[in-house]
Amino acid sequence: MKRLHVHVSVNDLAESIRFYSTLFAAEPTVVKDDYAKWMLDDPRVNFAISKLCARAAGISHLGIQAENETELAEAYGRLARAERPVVEAKGTTCCYARSDKQWIADPQGVPWEVFYSYGEAEEYGEGSPARLREAEERAACGCEPAPRRTPQSGAPRASVVCRPVCELRNAIRFGCPIHFRASYRGAAPAAVASVVGVLVEVPVMFSVVRIVLRTRDWYQQRALSVGA
Repeated sequence: MKRLHVHVSVNDLAESIRFYSTLFAAEPTVVKDDYAKWMLDDPRVNFAISKLCARAAGISHLGIQAENETELAEAYGRLARAERPVVEAKGTTCCYARSDKQWIADPQGVPWEVFYSYGEAEEYGEGSPARLREAEERAACGCEPAPRRTPQSGAPRASVVCRPVCELRNAIRFGCPIHFRASYRGAAPAAVASVVGVLVEVPVMFSVVRIVLRTRDWYQQRALSVGA
């Protein structure tokens, strides 16, 4: 049976452990310097808290924990049908556990992970929310659709040319950082240059047109004064 997962970022770990231990009437199953976890059966939930410098207090992410690989594969299938970007992390270390997982964000941007844990780890590790945000940005800009697996290869379809262009557009519109990746080497330089050129030149051309329209009366008045 699968288990709901809730992860909350906190400001004071010790104070939060006392609070949630009272709320759940149970001590945490795992306690680290920056992390604590309760594996509850009523309600059936994997509830975790952490205090990390880079995270603001509040809900970090939600998830569904599978009990075995069969449940995990079933949940992966549902994510594929959600038609949103999915980021896979196989054999990853996160929250002091070794897991296979996939990340997805709901329409509001709330991160969800579907995972199967099969071992403990000595270090906290890291999740994949940053990679998930990048995938969401690429899909949101409209030039790279949510990945879909092809029946032949099982690999997600992606536009190599479109990725750098999409990141440039996000950088211009939203101030998003531009990430240069080795995978861009497969893109045709002429194709990338053409699309980037259009993105840069069109706004400049519109600016020139606006300047001409705003100053056309000045040129007419200048010509009349010279003729007089």
